[in-house]
Amino acid sequence: MTASTKSQLVEWIIQLDDQELLEAISAIKKSSENGDWYKSLTDKQKASITRGQEDHKEGRILSSEDFWKKHG
Repeated sequence: MTASTKSQLVEWIIQLDDQELLEAISAIKKSSENGDWYKSLTDKQKASITRGQEDHKEGRILSSEDFWKKHG
């Protein structure tokens, strides 16, 4: 990104009055500062997520309603 583009973005942000848009930009900023949360997970946590994705893909799912009927 060129210095000119950055400067234009800064000027645009300074003039913004749209609170929702400013909050969205702020969320993007925070997200980029925090980095990729997935990288901070342990191997065990990553494996658990992968298992859950595979279960969902294979149709091995349980609705919230069914869960509570069984365990509620």
